[in-house]
Parts: sequence; structure tokens; C-alpha cells
Amino acid sequence: MPSTVHAVPARPHRGRHPFRPGAAPEGPRYGGTVTTPLGTTRVRRARSEEYAAVGELTLQAYDADGLLSSADETDDVYAPQLRDASRRDAEAEVWVAVDDADAVLGTVTWCPPGSPWRELAGGRDQAEFRMLAVPPAHRGRGVARELVAWCVRRASAEGMREILLSSLPAMTAAHGLYLSAGFRRAPELDHRPIPTVLLWAFRRDLPVAG
Repeated sequence: MPSTVHAVPARPHRGRHPFRPGAAPEGPRYGGTVTTPLGTTRVRRARSEEYAAVGELTLQAYDADGLLSSADETDDVYAPQLRDASRRDAEAEVWVAVDDADAVLGTVTWCPPGSPWRELAGGRDQAEFRMLAVPPAHRGRGVARELVAWCVRRASAEGMREILLSSLPAMTAAHGLYLSAGFRRAPELDHRPIPTVLLWAFRRDLPVAG
């Protein structure tokens, strides 16, 4: 199943709250581990020594889904961004799903308020994630689903009112994952990061503490 969210160039943030990278809490704050017949998966922050491997894993997932072989040569723009996990973790937060042996199975980029990697979320009460990627060798064990669930748990724990994401129209299997996780299509937020690429938007409302 395709498990990627299409990448676009990061844009300078024009909001009032510039992103200041810092230590983020480990995954267990937003839920424990998930155990399936194929093993246990937990989510944690990527480590600096893993940046190269995480970048290659992300690139591999996109390439496996045919997202880097377009006639308009958008792969020339996206591939370096997908590979550069170090930059993403400096300007946003790169998180990974790992198995019992702490081997990386998949990754997602969390875009906090003020991060230049945000595409849709303009408010501090809106959450957004990007570059959800699980390579073929690790699919079918719930890794992508757990990464999405982790993002939802984190957004809820931080008092966000909604969570947003973008996806290519052709990624129907990924859309099924998002819809089953409580997201809905948000065509009013569809956008073109470059003229030749259309991205569909999805959003999920989150309970507001009262």
C-alpha cells in the first residue's frame, strides 16, 4: 500500500511565531507501543546518526510508489528534500517507527507551529504532518497506521483543534488509511505547490478541551 505523502519545497514562514527547534518528547507520551503478529512498533524521535538512513528510507518509499518518475521532472526537486532528513529535523521534527530491535521501519515529519515545512496549517491550534513513508519491505504490519495515530495523539495532547495533511490524488490506498483514521477530504484546501502538481488536502477535527 502506498504510504507516502507527496513532498513539496519548504516555504519561508510568514507567521508571527518562528519555529525554534528543540528537544521533543519521546513517543510514549502520546501512547505506548503497538503489537501485531509481526512484532512491536513504537515511535521515537530520529537520531542524528540515523539521518542518512532515514532519508534513504523516505526516498525508497517514494520511488517504490512511482512518485519520483514523473514526466515533469519534479523528482529533481523532491528527491533532495526527501533525502535530507537532517534539514527536516532542524526545521521541523523527524520521527521514526522502530521495531523490537530499534530498527527503523518508517518515518513521518511533524511540522510544529512556525516550521517552514507547514503547507496548510496557519494557526498554532492546527497540526500538520508530512512525508509519511514506509518502504515496501516493512508494509503490511501497521507501521503507517501507527505513525498517523501517533500524529493524531500528539495533536490532541497539545490542544490542537484539527490536523491537516496533503496527498497526491492518485494515492488512493493512502487516502483509505486517512479516511479510516478519521480524516475527511478538504477540497477547499487543495493546492498546487508547483504548477504541474495538484495536492489534495485532508483534515481531521480534534476534541477541544472544555
